[in-house]
Amino acid sequence: MKLPAILALFSATLLAPHATADEAQVLSPKGKAYDFPTGTKITREVSFAMKDAKMSIVAAAGKSIEGTMDRTDTLLTTTEILAPGKFRHVEVKKEAGGKVVIAGNEQAVPQPANSLAGVPLVVEGSEGKFTSTLENGTATPEQEKQLPALLARFTAAVAASAKYGDSPHKPGDKWDGELASVSALAGIEQIKGTCTVEFLKTEDFEGVPCAVLKLAVDVTGVPPEASGTGGTIAMKGESVVHRSLADHIDLDGKLEGTMILDIQRSGRKVHTTGSCTATEKVTLKKP
Repeated sequence: MKLPAILALFSATLLAPHATADEAQVLSPKGKAYDFPTGTKITREVSFAMKDAKMSIVAAAGKSIEGTMDRTDTLLTTTEILAPGKFRHVEVKKEAGGKVVIAGNEQAVPQPANSLAGVPLVVEGSEGKFTSTLENGTATPEQEKQLPALLARFTAAVAASAKYGDSPHKPGDKWDGELASVSALAGIEQIKGTCTVEFLKTEDFEGVPCAVLKLAVDVTGVPPEASGTGGTIAMKGESVVHRSLADHIDLDGKLEGTMILDIQRSGRKVHTTGSCTATEKVTLKKP
């Protein structure tokens, strides 16, 4: 289950000494995502949780079985800037937890395949177009299978910056965000719906001047694992984000909402609905 994780902001050209917090600022400067000095290190922690989600499984014969699900997913990554457009990227941890209870029978949520955990990759390219290879040695067949999904997660994290658009905005403004970047980040194909952004204010977050943004998302589409099977996903929620004005990166965010997922699995229709929470914490360390 792909997760929402959330958010992005601002242009350095508007940080000249004459600029003030209330002046219009570009929130997603085009081509500036992860545009940091060589040696900069980015640590990103993302979590997603669904609690007491309701499940309904319908077999081919039409018999329905009810159940519940508690699920948590966590992702910890580090990214180091090696040169402009070149990164050393490591998925330190990617884990799932929780349980599924169907007709009184309890099963643990399986752990995701993780043959690339702790393996440094060299990622090269620019926004939306990246390639990756192992920094050392040759990938095993299992690692080769998992590389595209890992690269997609990296690409989505970079693409998230575009959701705010590259027009200038100031506190009090409200506008439509970019659905394409929501699609990349949440892993939703054929996305439809709305994403609105509101610039609430500016304030210091852990000593860093930030824009405080509120995002409201109401979208439908197709989850990648259900592509071509008639599966659908619907997601609705709100998040509040702190984004560094100087570095154009989200430092903290939390999404709360609801999700409805319909997929086909082993010839059965699986319907899942419930509340969800996603958090993101980013630490930036420059040389």
